[in-house]
Amino acid sequence: MNSSLLRQTLISAVFLAASIHAYSQTCSNVDPTTGAITGSSVSCGPSSGRIGAASPQSGISVSVNSGTTVDLGQSFGSNTSTILLGSGTAQTPITINVGNGAIVSSPNSGNVNNEAIYFGNYGNLTIGNNAKVINYASGGNGPSGSTGNNTIEFGSNNTVVINSGALVYSAGTSGSSEAINPTGSGNTITNNGTIQSKTGSALWFQTATPTGAPNVVNNYGSIVSEQANQTVFGGNGSVNFTNQTGGYVGGNVAF
Repeated sequence: MNSSLLRQTLISAVFLAASIHAYSQTCSNVDPTTGAITGSSVSCGPSSGRIGAASPQSGISVSVNSGTTVDLGQSFGSNTSTILLGSGTAQTPITINVGNGAIVSSPNSGNVNNEAIYFGNYGNLTIGNNAKVINYASGGNGPSGSTGNNTIEFGSNNTVVINSGALVYSAGTSGSSEAINPTGSGNTITNNGTIQSKTGSALWFQTATPTGAPNVVNNYGSIVSEQANQTVFGGNGSVNFTNQTGGYVGGNVAF
């Protein structure tokens, strides 16, 4: 085989492998076609595609291994989420662990508008050191029941921990897409990294009259909006906010 033909064959093989990977999924207990979870525990290596279904699920555990990139890809269309779970219970909460240096993202091309992580009530989300959770929404409605295409959205009675060096970023052009949007009450968010939005609010509490305990935010890191005169942190309902030593809020705060 001459060198030119060999080079072309190798390029074709690499392209084919990349194309296959773009729509594959290397997550245990996940259907690569539908994203449905068939067991109670999911562990992901390098993968692409939706993880989970919108119907309520109790006791589901999703782990994105350290250094792994999980991207929704294009095959699931718009208004869904890369990690899409229902609710847990007080006895069996759902858990999502994004490992150190891992990336959970949704597409940044075309008219695809998706959230990176969406779940309901009674969940524990941990984002590891130097990990990234990011979306690029330019509009859209988000998953069924959501308030829009936010990077992370959840309901009530959840615990979210963002570790040092981690980034939660709404990087799209939609002014109504927040980096984190809790829609209920009784949530606790501890931020040691960065919560950031390009055009919308970085952290927004949705429900004006939630029932249950107040939402709680303990900020040791940064909460930032890049848009001038944007409300970086605010919303509705009762929120107990503590800006701890070393904490930074860049932008307007409004409730």
